[in-house]
Amino acid sequence: MKFTYEAYGQLIQTIREAGYKITDYHSFHNENRCCILRHDVDMDLGAAADFAQFEANMKEGPISATYFVLISSGLYNLYSKECMENLKRIIRAGHEIGLHFDEKRYLTEEHFDRGYLQECVLREAALLSDMLEKRVRCVSMHRPSKQFLEEDICFDGIVNSYSEKFFREFKYMSDSRMSWRENAE
Repeated sequence: MKFTYEAYGQLIQTIREAGYKITDYHSFHNENRCCILRHDVDMDLGAAADFAQFEANMKEGPISATYFVLISSGLYNLYSKECMENLKRIIRAGHEIGLHFDEKRYLTEEHFDRGYLQECVLREAALLSDMLEKRVRCVSMHRPSKQFLEEDICFDGIVNSYSEKFFREFKYMSDSRMSWRENAE
């Protein structure tokens, strides 16, 4: 699949035509056939806000997704006025903001501490919630470690997008650096 707005629109149309309801991490259980869309914003919050607008204005009807943002990005600063405006654009377009958590900022492969990781996620989620003046209800790991994936960690009041429920019981497809890990068509 090409990485164009047109190709993405065709993917959404295919999902809808196959009888799937596009939902989120909180209401998926209300549907028999559901598809959860998420976008991990690693590099460009402005481009993410533009894409959020595209999703909200699709001719077949708006869709909503969860946009996961990094607190500790070296490429954007959530405290900047521009980034806050982009976050608000994403929210106004009907999308959810979640925490994209970089566990390697806190832990190493040799030192995995489940409790400490839970504390750090809750701390970053509280910080992001405060910034947004809106509760953050989802977390996605940025390049999750093998240990994290095996642990199936729960976070108090926050959905783990890599929990067994979503990562093993759902069909999971992802892209990285503009390349699908499997055929998305």
